[in-house]
Amino acid sequence: MNWYVKVWDLETGEMVRQLQIVPDVGGMAFSSDSRLLAIADSSQCALVWDFVADQVRRLPHPSSVWSVTFSPDGTFLATSGVDETITLWDLTTNQAVRTLEGNQAVFTQDGTRLVAIGTAGVQEWDLGTGKELYFMSSPSRTSRDFSFSPDGARATYYLAETVWVLDCAVWQARPILGHYSGRGEGLAFSPDGRLLVTTNYYGALILWSLADGQVLHLLETPPRYMQHLVFSPDGQKLAADSQNGFPYVRLWDMSTGQELQSLAKDPERAVYGLAFSPDGQTLFGLDGSSVVLWDMATGRMGTLGEPAEDLQGLATSPDGRWLAVSNDKGIITLWDLQTRQVIHAMATGRGGANVIAFSRDGKELISSGGAQGCRVWDTSNGQLLRAVEGSYMASSPDGSLWVLGRPDRSSIVWDAVAAREVYRLPPASSVTFSPDGSRLALHCADGVVSLWGVQ
Repeated sequence: MNWYVKVWDLETGEMVRQLQIVPDVGGMAFSSDSRLLAIADSSQCALVWDFVADQVRRLPHPSSVWSVTFSPDGTFLATSGVDETITLWDLTTNQAVRTLEGNQAVFTQDGTRLVAIGTAGVQEWDLGTGKELYFMSSPSRTSRDFSFSPDGARATYYLAETVWVLDCAVWQARPILGHYSGRGEGLAFSPDGRLLVTTNYYGALILWSLADGQVLHLLETPPRYMQHLVFSPDGQKLAADSQNGFPYVRLWDMSTGQELQSLAKDPERAVYGLAFSPDGQTLFGLDGSSVVLWDMATGRMGTLGEPAEDLQGLATSPDGRWLAVSNDKGIITLWDLQTRQVIHAMATGRGGANVIAFSRDGKELISSGGAQGCRVWDTSNGQLLRAVEGSYMASSPDGSLWVLGRPDRSSIVWDAVAAREVYRLPPASSVTFSPDGSRLALHCADGVVSLWGVQ
């Protein structure tokens, strides 16, 4: 079978030219004067078809070419290959003048600059001097669909399920479509309620200002989503859990968005269920078989108690006196952090308890998971106080309202005092109340993070 590129006259509808090619052609592009047609060829080259001279030039590339782009005046051609390199060609000499990293090339409207987009980030080059003008890292995955405004002052691109607009004078970006991947589950308010941090599947941590709904920082993370986020009690630091294969638990400075500290851990184990002590001096977490803790002053890691298999949940009491840990056998262990001794062990039943939380006064402990639904325990004696149908997701600061998950994947607001449902919410992967209890944040199944007023 023969393969062709065919050219039609749009006025007459007649085919005027055809060129035999190899299979699997990538992108094609006309020059601005329609004299040249560039063809991305899978045989490690780009074809430039000159209609006036009726000639075809072959421009070699280290790999299969999947995209071709002309400069506005037709002087340059950028070829992008599957090897994540971009070759810039001077068509007046048929010479390669520069090789860049990236998989997409975009010229500015005036033809003076070239932007290369790839996994490392976004680079801007001056075509006259050949100098790099700016580099902006891509924090969570490859940026794509980059496009300049006609005046070159702004650009848009797609990153982490969001369309961003970029101010090219200062190279600062903000989102214009705040829709994030539905597989993200992390969600946390800052202690003063002014900030909200969310995650998505690609590893991005997004810090929002609740005063105006703007994104303050897009924090750099590995490309795996994080479920557990926790602010330090003073709101100045954010800690995020770490998946297998990463040797650190990472902390960020919330005023600058910069990584502040990396806490060493076992790279073969994930760390989850993070919680700060109320004084912010210790960070607790679970690595599956142990309760791990870091001294924030020194960064040193230690463990609490003997190793135990299949730990699921962790919580610290508001006064810093107790630490509760649950496992998949249905046992919740309550530790006295001053004496490092176990004071109570509570049996939740079959299926374990993957979510545990203290009440605001520390007198009650809420557990949820398995077939037993949601249960409330007296922390003074370890006795069961009451049980509620549904899976616990969050409670208001005063403990009067709970959010419970239902088997049909919906969630409800439950009045814990009157013991009744007061509102039904859309399906959500995670929820959290603001510190003053006036708002409820939901990370919904469709990827939208929504804020609800609480009356």
